Amino acid sequence: AAAAGGAAVADLLAAVEQSCCGAPVGLLASGHAAHAALCALLWSASEGRFGAAVLAGVYVCPRLRDLETGRAPAAPAAASHLVDALPALRSPLLLLHGAEDTASPVSHARMVHHAACGAGVPSRLVTYPRQGHELEEESDLRDAAERACGWFLEHLQTAGEGGERP
Repeated sequence: AAAAGGAAVADLLAAVEQSCCGAPVGLLASGHAAHAALCALLWSASEGRFGAAVLAGVYVCPRLRDLETGRAPAAPAAASHLVDALPALRSPLLLLHGAEDTASPVSHARMVHHAACGAGVPSRLVTYPRQGHELEEESDLRDAAERACGWFLEHLQTAGEGGERP
């Protein structure tokens, strides 16, 4: 997974390491950032660095995505190994995806969801009808925000004394 994510993943993990004092972190990302976040989740799966993640419009492998959407594959071959790494997922995942997304096919979110479930990791996939790569309807945006907040509240460990949530 490290080769697939490259410098963006290394930078993300370094920032988390420097700023989070070892506490589990919630990760929220969409589109290309969701791909990098998925790489980070896999790269650091054994460390328990991420307590929960919400990924919107995620894709697993740029080459596979490009083939499915009819674009010329332009990603490095190493990215295809990410598919094989999916069973290593350990962080609870909420996946949000537009059902009509032509940039990142919803099949990728399904692949991640099934891998997480197969690994015994809490995972939920929510698809939004009539929505593409970016959610545009106000009701769907509100729903996604409420689900993301609820997911983090449910899955991030309590912080500080007295059981207060982060």
